[in-house]
Amino acid sequence: MSESTPRLVSVAYWIWVVCAAAMVFLGLLAITTSADAIEERLGSGADSFVGLLRGIGIASLVFGLVIGFLAAPVRAGNSRLRNIVVLLSAVFAVAAIALSAVGVIAPLLLVVPLLLVVACVLVFREGAREWFKRRQSD
Repeated sequence: MSESTPRLVSVAYWIWVVCAAAMVFLGLLAITTSADAIEERLGSGADSFVGLLRGIGIASLVFGLVIGFLAAPVRAGNSRLRNIVVLLSAVFAVAAIALSAVGVIAPLLLVVPLLLVVACVLVFREGAREWFKRRQSD
């Protein structure tokens, strides 16, 4: 008999999906932003910033796609993929916090990494952890 997915895991799944969509959107925005508009706004020396912006956009896009695609198997009970999604979420969150601390990205954008951390905590809470153990032994 199939056991239903715990509420904690479902909430974490939806947080991951929303964050992944935001990461993909922001990544595409960063990648496709006009270099001329940035250079016009920042003046000289904007070339390196444009390259940094593109790199951050590509990373955000890739992390968003991977987290988004792996969230569904985690919701289904795959504990190995849960660990991978948690690791990817943590790496992205640490990188975003570091980039915000040095002033590269706006602090407002820290909402996404903080939500990713919340999702990571939820899938390791007591009820969710036990459910993943039971699913692994089935």
